[in-house]
Amino acid sequence: MMTRRSSVIRQQPYIKNGSKGPDTCYVVEMYENETLIETRELPGKSFYYAESCARNWDEGIIKGKENVG
Repeated sequence: MMTRRSSVIRQQPYIKNGSKGPDTCYVVEMYENETLIETRELPGKSFYYAESCARNWDEGIIKGKENVG
């Protein structure tokens, strides 16, 4: 059975210590066969970084947590 990978990039509020207001960070949700495998927060990173992370997941460069080791 072939594994289908997909990802979703979204922005969410990110509040850190010493913050004067809500910042935002990008989040990449990583799916395998339409099941959420991992949600990766990327505080301080650009949209292009998040896009690269998502692409690396989709292409199998980033391994799922169960495949590490």
